[in-house]
Order: sequence, then C-alpha cells, then structure tokens
Amino acid sequence: MAPLGEILQSRGHASGEQISQALGLQKRSGGRLGDILVANGALGYHALYQALALCHNLPFANLLKDPPQAHLLAS
Repeated sequence: MAPLGEILQSRGHASGEQISQALGLQKRSGGRLGDILVANGALGYHALYQALALCHNLPFANLLKDPPQAHLLAS
C-alpha cells in the first residue's frame, strides 16, 4: 500500500511542496492529510477519494457519473 501523499503526487493532484506543507500542519495540529489538502485548496474531494481507493487497493465508484438504480436505494 503506497502512502496517500505519494499517490497524490504521482497522479499530479498535489505537488511535493503542498504535501510537505500539509504533513507539517498535520504534525503540529493533527487531522487527516487528505482533509488538510482539500481545506487548503490543493485538491478536490473527487481526487482525494480516487487516491484513497488506490491507497487501499479498492475500486473507485463515481456515483455522480454512474448513480445506483433507484430501486436499489428504496427502503
């Protein structure tokens, strides 16, 4: 499993400098790296979710592009 920062940098979603700054902030005040990068405007949630899926070797499903069928959501 590759670290999140490496995945984001290799896919061009965040620069090494942005990741280093976010890691420094994370060390000082806590929080999750992805949330810090999104809050600082380095990347959007879509890119973060794709990277997290890769980080954990899981498939990524874009529910905005391919929403589930309505009958599957009915209770």
